[in-house]
Amino acid sequence: MPRFFTVAQVAEMYQLKESHVYKLINAGQLPCVRLGRFIRIPEDKLPGLENILQTAKEEK
Repeated sequence: MPRFFTVAQVAEMYQLKESHVYKLINAGQLPCVRLGRFIRIPEDKLPGLENILQTAKEEK
């Protein structure tokens, strides 16, 4: 069974603000599952987030 994380959990894991995680979701860069008003990020999508963050860090 796949694991899912909340926006707050992902923000804490990657030391980001929750608003930044929401921006990535709304921009379509971080896939998520919406369950009613709840947003969950599948564990298997986190490597994609790591790639996005690494690319952003390299551009600075």
